[in-house]
Amino acid sequence: MAAGLVSAVALTLVSFQPLGSPWWSGFDFDSAYVASALRLARAERSIYYDHPGAPLQEALAASFTAARVVSGEPRGERVDRWVADLDSTRPFLRTWGAFFFVASALLVFATLAWVMGHPGWGVLGAVLFLGAPDLIPWAAVVKTDVLLAGLSVVAVGLTVQAYRRRSASLYLAAAAAVGYDVSVKVHAVGLLVPLAVAIAVRPPDDAWPRTFVRAARRWLAANRRLVAIVVATWAILIVLLNVTAAPPEAKPLLELLGGLAGIAAVGAVVWLALRRTRLASRACITIGAVAAALAGLIVPNLLYASFPGPMARWLAITATGGGVNEGARPELNPLDVLEPWRLLLVVSAIGVAVVVRDRDWPTLLWAAGALAMGFLAYLRYGELHYYAPAVALLVPLVLRTLSAITPRPGLIAAALAVALAFTPYRVGIDGARDRGTIADRTERVNEWVEARLRPGEVALTQLESSDGRYFYLVRLYAPEGSPEPAYRFLPASHEAAEYVRDHDVRVGWLIAASPLDADSLLTGLGVDGHARRVAAPGVVYRVS
Repeated sequence: MAAGLVSAVALTLVSFQPLGSPWWSGFDFDSAYVASALRLARAERSIYYDHPGAPLQEALAASFTAARVVSGEPRGERVDRWVADLDSTRPFLRTWGAFFFVASALLVFATLAWVMGHPGWGVLGAVLFLGAPDLIPWAAVVKTDVLLAGLSVVAVGLTVQAYRRRSASLYLAAAAAVGYDVSVKVHAVGLLVPLAVAIAVRPPDDAWPRTFVRAARRWLAANRRLVAIVVATWAILIVLLNVTAAPPEAKPLLELLGGLAGIAAVGAVVWLALRRTRLASRACITIGAVAAALAGLIVPNLLYASFPGPMARWLAITATGGGVNEGARPELNPLDVLEPWRLLLVVSAIGVAVVVRDRDWPTLLWAAGALAMGFLAYLRYGELHYYAPAVALLVPLVLRTLSAITPRPGLIAAALAVALAFTPYRVGIDGARDRGTIADRTERVNEWVEARLRPGEVALTQLESSDGRYFYLVRLYAPEGSPEPAYRFLPASHEAAEYVRDHDVRVGWLIAASPLDADSLLTGLGVDGHARRVAAPGVVYRVS
């Protein structure tokens, strides 16, 4: 019943999304992932590793592959039809976006109910989690932040329980969760902070390898049928998808194997050096945690075996300040960016004070995780969506404050949680509605202009369009074997103007976001012609 309530809240928030708006209303997020997923589905290797978003790319690609098999069409023809009409991929995008949103809420519910010992706290925690920065506006868009935030709560929750119990099994599970979360977004490396602190302060006892093996054997014996079903299903999926997929490229695969061998060698040297010292227990669990994190990074992402090699390479580059992180710097004040969450920040700070008063040291690991993830968000320009996992990790501290209400929290805690969630929910729902309103308004302008485009003409636009979004981003990651569309709309950019000149087409219309000096804009782009504004649903100029 509690899980059903969480699902109902999450699905209600999904219902506020502009589900009927064009595919491009998911902007850069859907654009990159649909392009790379179609590339995988066409038996080509992905070249998008910025996040890297491996689970999102592979889930979408597997869906496209399954749909193609059901249709009975040749692979290339079916993928080319999706590329030619990207709005036909909208059901895949919206379904997976909503799935990740609801699934993340359920993961948070299960984790917090377990950590705090009651499903009621899990429900309140999930409700607060859904209001984390920038989750609700994109609840049906394929975007890494919601899954990153949900898995962050899972990873730190496992760490908290491992600390309490001095459990090697839970430490290894936490490390595997961190590894998997890093494959969603490199930002998750911040989760290593609470894990490292926990292992350093409270490692398992010295006999943990033997007790771990015995416990694992007992658990496997008790659950052998379930384990056999899961492993067999996973193996079948890996085989079926990789039979028709592009094989791993040799160089990235060898780099990955060499890196794993190097890490194993370092681990062996460290163990040999420390096994007879007082640091043996910490060294052993640290080596095990590294192995578990690598397994979490690689094994779940073998649905397309060509992915883990280059993913690992780009993760190393990105995590050390290269790639998309090159030049990243703090730009925005966190207190300004997080204004709708200020009250939640205050209540979480009270939670820290309660924890210190009660000497509930394991709960401080949530604060360590939130600080680490928040600091990384601040370094990465400090934009709103980067703070989603940090705020999500503050939720347990908020619950700790509410649990301190005496004599019994009950309905008072529930009412306060709803009050804390009100402003973030309102901001998120308004953002989703605004996105739909803007998309519908843009489509009316595009339809009006398209009906008046003559053969050999294109429209330059400062607004969104399917063609413009393909030109701007999709084509960078789309299948190489799929033909580029015959553009009717192009972004008002120098690159698009160069395309116009090179392909012997003429700019017939200009769509602006607001009234402007259209002639100066065209001159700046190197486009010949005179523009005059015409009566249209938006700011539209005829170019002659």
